[in-house]
Amino acid sequence: MIGFALYGIMTYFISNDHNEKLYNRKEYVLKQLLKSDSLLKYQHLSGNNVSIKEIPTGPLRREKITDTLIFDNIENKFFAYRQLAFSKMVNHHHYFIEVRKSLTEVQSIVKGTIIIMFLIVIIVFGVTFYLNEWIAKQIWQPVYLILNKMKNLPVKKLDRIILPETNVQEFNDMIHLMNQMIDQMKEDFNNLKNFVENTSHEVQTPLAVIKSKLELLLQSENFNPEQYKLVDTCYQSVHSLSKLSEALGLLSKIENGQFADEETVVDLNKLIDFKLGNYEELIKIKEIQIKKVVLTPIKLIRMNSTLADILIENIINNAIKHNYHGGEIAIEVNNDRIRFINTGNVLTSIPTSLFERFRKENSKSLGLGLSIVREITNKSNMGIAYHYEHQSHEISLTIK
Repeated sequence: MIGFALYGIMTYFISNDHNEKLYNRKEYVLKQLLKSDSLLKYQHLSGNNVSIKEIPTGPLRREKITDTLIFDNIENKFFAYRQLAFSKMVNHHHYFIEVRKSLTEVQSIVKGTIIIMFLIVIIVFGVTFYLNEWIAKQIWQPVYLILNKMKNLPVKKLDRIILPETNVQEFNDMIHLMNQMIDQMKEDFNNLKNFVENTSHEVQTPLAVIKSKLELLLQSENFNPEQYKLVDTCYQSVHSLSKLSEALGLLSKIENGQFADEETVVDLNKLIDFKLGNYEELIKIKEIQIKKVVLTPIKLIRMNSTLADILIENIINNAIKHNYHGGEIAIEVNNDRIRFINTGNVLTSIPTSLFERFRKENSKSLGLGLSIVREITNKSNMGIAYHYEHQSHEISLTIK
């Protein structure tokens, strides 16, 4: 907007200056014609600045200022001129006179000035922008330090924010409040962690006692079939409760980052072979066919070895448990992707919902296996997807 205004102002003043010079040139030409007719003979030497033609006597033409283009034979191109055209009676002769002034130099000056002003505006804008950025960073530096300290930092590693006192009281108050929040968060986190650990530990002891007593009862021969069934139901319920307590405790530890941060290079392909060997007896009992193919060597990954063991354990256990007798498990290893495809019953849920807690397809499942798998992949920079088609269930692991 400023550029357009500047261009308009410059054009206005330059136009007025040109008009004034044309009128001055007009007076000069008329004075020369009054003195002699030499100007008529040598007007070609004016460089297209003057044109005088004698015309028949008639009414005088009104003055008119226009812009025009005139071809220059020397330069072999057209040039822009501002011209004043009029007719005048001089020494009893009627003349049609055109006085001109070249616009070429002025146009170059205007263009150059506009370019310079445009560059100045860009430079001023750029300097102002970066200056504002620099000033803002200096003023908001405490806030940026707080954000960088807290960004992607687990709760268990949060420490009080120690920064030098600033000249802004509001920043000092904010740092004080943030430290209070951090202290409260750490206290809540530790209380929750202790509660989960203590609960998991304390629950397992009475559950183990109940299981052992129920096992003794089941070995007794003093029960009739109905009593035996009732005791067996209690035993299965206690067994499920024990597994649930262990799974929830494991899930809580994974989510809270309580596993050691030490990472090792893990070969998931070898881990799969090891886990299949552990389930060899169960696979034979269910007569499940295992088809494993390695298209290209697996890409090694750095992760917690315990989490890697739990990850593969849960996926293979899920593929076996939810398979039917005489089914099939196909495992395909290809560079950075591992596909576990197993036969199974018709899926009634949305595939992605199976990663949610307590989402299960049958009453025998706890609904936590795939939830644990997803938490491990999230913590280990891996991708996971579930696909179902025609009673074929596929879990795909991607190493990023």
